[in-house]
Amino acid sequence: MAEATTSDAIDLIVGGIPYRISRSKLAAHPRTKLGAAINNPEAASVELDKRGVYAFPDRNGEAFEFIHHFYEHDGTFPDITLSVLQNKLKYAWEDVRSECQFFKIPFRRTTLWQGSYSTLYQTIDKFSNDIGLLVHRSIENCRDYASIKLADDGKVMICWGDNKYSCEEIRDVDFTGNHQSNDASVVAGTPQTRALYRFLAEPRCKQIRSRIFESIAITVKSSPSFKLTIGEPIKGWPNPGAFFLTIEINNILDFSVL
Repeated sequence: MAEATTSDAIDLIVGGIPYRISRSKLAAHPRTKLGAAINNPEAASVELDKRGVYAFPDRNGEAFEFIHHFYEHDGTFPDITLSVLQNKLKYAWEDVRSECQFFKIPFRRTTLWQGSYSTLYQTIDKFSNDIGLLVHRSIENCRDYASIKLADDGKVMICWGDNKYSCEEIRDVDFTGNHQSNDASVVAGTPQTRALYRFLAEPRCKQIRSRIFESIAITVKSSPSFKLTIGEPIKGWPNPGAFFLTIEINNILDFSVL
């Protein structure tokens, strides 16, 4: 049962299992059944019993754990994708759907796959952080331009210089945490970098690019004229039949502070 201060605590008993959720966390979701009960008690469809508890004896208390996580973690669901697919849950997935419908929790078609998508987002966020590290190294070495070449097999090559026409390969930067291939300037591909290429190359994955650009704008933009672009896939690297795309970073240096 989750911790909550006494003055802020709301006690529930769902299917015989006690839960405690803070009033403020329930109130943050006014369209849910419990959130509505806190925000507008007179119009709510549920009431406190004589013990001062919201009791739901006929609901599935074990499956409510999923909903409890939703409230306690600001509207996010627990990562149970693999548990569902491997049949390791102590309650049925259909019970979760049923409880979400009853308590008016915003259950979506993609909710089950949240764990799968969160893994992708972690890869994207790491990529954004790696771009930040590359910008940091570029500033340290007085480089105003950098590029990341990403192939469909996941291979990565990084260059930096004064501009795209005057740059050199970086052979000592472990940009993605991968090992070096036989060509010391090219980092061998991994499942993560191969997936990254596919998502960046797919025009329908607009939110992936937006996530990168938003992250860069907030944390990485190093000069007023800083510009990051993600090119379209073209053929020719690391071999004539392979496809690749290039991420370019221009105007890294802020000369007003140099």
